[in-house]
Amino acid sequence: MSGIEYEIFLDSRHTSKHLPNTLQVQKLLKRGQV
Repeated sequence: MSGIEYEIFLDSRHTSKHLPNTLQVQKLLKRGQV
């Protein structure tokens, strides 16, 4: 995982705590890991 992808991963985890669309964030995370 590159540095940029890791930053996006951490940012997505951080925003998922504040936004109601947690499922959407999880889908983005899964898509990024594949």
